[in-house]
Formats: sequence, structure tokens, C-alpha cells
Amino acid sequence: PEMIYAFAREIRRGGGRVLLVDRLMCAVTGPLRGLMCPLAGPGRGVKKWARSMGTWLTRQNPIEQLAENLYLGRAVIGLDDRFARRHPMTMALNRRMLAGQVGSMVRRLGLDQGPLVTWFHHPFWEHYAGIVHESLRVYECYDQHTASGGHLNSAMVRSAEEKLFAQVDLVFTTSRGLLESKRAYHGRIYHVPNAANVEFFQKVQDPAQPVDPAYAALPRPVVGYLGNIGNDLDLGLIRYLAETKPAWTVVLVGKVDQRRTAQTEDFQSLMRLPNVRLAGWATGVRLLSICKAFDVCLIPYRSDSEFNRFRNPNKMYEYTAMGKPIVVHGAVEVDSYREIIRISRTREEFIGAIEEAYTTDSPLRIAERLRIARQNTWEARVREMVEHVRKLIPESRQSLPSPIVEARAVSRAGTACRG
Repeated sequence: PEMIYAFAREIRRGGGRVLLVDRLMCAVTGPLRGLMCPLAGPGRGVKKWARSMGTWLTRQNPIEQLAENLYLGRAVIGLDDRFARRHPMTMALNRRMLAGQVGSMVRRLGLDQGPLVTWFHHPFWEHYAGIVHESLRVYECYDQHTASGGHLNSAMVRSAEEKLFAQVDLVFTTSRGLLESKRAYHGRIYHVPNAANVEFFQKVQDPAQPVDPAYAALPRPVVGYLGNIGNDLDLGLIRYLAETKPAWTVVLVGKVDQRRTAQTEDFQSLMRLPNVRLAGWATGVRLLSICKAFDVCLIPYRSDSEFNRFRNPNKMYEYTAMGKPIVVHGAVEVDSYREIIRISRTREEFIGAIEEAYTTDSPLRIAERLRIARQNTWEARVREMVEHVRKLIPESRQSLPSPIVEARAVSRAGTACRG
């Protein structure tokens, strides 16, 4: 969400607009008139599907305005693309249904009056390329999808990704590991790391920002983690930390993977420890008030995970924007941040790194982290990506008419991680 809002702000000056197609696709009408991108898998719940279907069948307006030049469109397809891939006829049906609905949204917003750029986030949407006769196609590869596990068959993901590479004009990767692993598939591929909403997270250092009362009096140091709580997190390591240092407090902020993690013995035994707190999902002021209590921030990923080897953690930038010391365990990509983080390879090193980070923190170190954070904003990342897009659009098509704005209620997306 933060990257998309930054995109909308960046391209607004050129008259560009952004159309997000709920769960199925996200369209970004670019600096040159249009960017369009799939965001997440469809079919995230029967109620949501029914609401979209009701809108579609009753001819209600499927477009909601989120900001001055940012729109959310709701579309319906036949079957979740993860499963439709096993049935070619269903994939064809999905493509036809989406082409009609998104094409109507594009025309309604006037986005067909200039260059339209489709922006893909996952290989499973490769069969949607070309549905709005776009001028340019972009693939933003933010994870090693072939190693994501779960319901995704790696061979099927690899095949879909190869097809997507063959159809796009431009590729971005969030880590250097991804860049090197994908370089052979495309001749125009660039490394653009993750970032943070620095303006938001640096409020943690504001003296006026209170600490959440539930965390203000916890035994120190308070060691915190912000992000999804799933199988890629080293729960055994966190349990070892909590058991080895019973006088410390461990706070986990984020959603728990109910399907693959919540019922595991590792997670259950961790939750039984008296010095471990599960804050759940938090956004806005509550998120800031909890994070303000952190003395040290953790990135404790499993070292044996291939998926983790290709990660460029969003939380690294968010922690830095908070001004907090960071300890990383595992094989995630942190090269550009080595001067301000501590890296551990063993459990013992992990404990020692946290102790050192806590005891040596200072106002000077906090100021240095905040300085580095200001170099890694979503605005900076978006400007870089937009510049690459601009170079591929003929100059004659780069001037845009004024954006079309519908008079609808404005809502704000919550802070979330890209990866």
C-alpha cells in the first residue's frame, strides 16, 4: 500500500492515475497515463467474492476513489488463479471476464487516452497480459516465488514466471539475489530494493508519541519483531532467546499464519513462555505506540530456507526509520545496511548481538540510523522505477491531460509490508 500511494503522488504531477483492481489486479496509470498491476491472489473469502459479484450483477459502480488520482476497482473472475492454472478453459474464462470488467473501468476513468502500462506482481497472472491493449508491461519480482511453498507447485510457478518474462518489457527485483537469479530471463532488469514510510515510522522518536500502556512497564530490554509470523520465521530461535533470557521481554507484532504456524508445537510452546507477548496485527498510532517500547528490533528468519535467501526485508527499513538498533539472524540480504546492523549465525551470537545492541545504543547511533532511513523512502524508490518506465515510452506520448477525479469518499490504506 505504501508504495502504491507513493506511486500515485509521484505520477500525479504528470496527470497520471492509478487503478487498483481488487485482489485480482492493480492498475497504475503511469506518468504517461497508465500503469496497471496485479496485486494479490483472488478469492480471499466467500463474503468478499459475493460482494464483488453483487456489484457486478446489479451494475453498481465498481470503482471507489481512494485519493486524488488513486482508484480501487472490484472485479470478479471464475476461479482463484492458483487453481485455475490446472484447467486451461478456466484460465481462458478468467481472462475474458477480467478483460471486460477492467476494460470498462479503464474507459470509464479515461485511462485509455494515453499510454497504459500493466504492472504484474506475481507469475500466476501472466495470462492477463494484454487484456487492455497496454503500451508497456512491467513485472515487479519481490520474492522467489518458486520457493514460497504452501499450495504453490514450484514447477508450475517457474513455468508461469518464464511465460511472464517473455511478455514483459521491464523487470524490477527487490534483492540482488533475485536480480542474479532472474538476469538470464530478461535483458532489461533492475534492482530496486524495498523501503519504508519514513515519515510515519520516525514518529517513534517523537517525545510526544506515547508508549502503549500495555508495554510501557515490561521488563527491559524489550526485544521486538514486526511482521508476519509464519514458517519462515525461526520460532525455535525466538524460543531459545526467551528461555535463555527470562528477564527480557519478547514482543511479536503481526499476523499469525493460522494454517501452517498457529498449531505447531514451536509456536504453542513459545506462547506459553511468560516473557513473550503476542500483540497481533497493529496499524497506525497503535503500531507506533507498541514499537516505541522496543529496545532492539529483530529479523530472525530461518537460515535453512531458500525463500529467505532472496528476501530484502521491508522491516529492515522500517526499523531503521524508527531509529532502533537491529539484529539479523539468517541469510537475508542486508549488505547495504551492514554498517548499522548486527548479524548472527548461531544462537549464541544472536543473544550476544542483542545484548551489545542494547548496551551500546546512543543518540548518535539513533541519528545515524534516521539519516540512512531518509535515503530509503518509497518516494525515492518510486522515482527510480518511474524513470525506467519513462525511458521506454516514446516522448510524443508523455504529455497527459488533467486527471479525472470522481467525487467519492477518500480512505487510507494501513501500513503493511511488501515483503
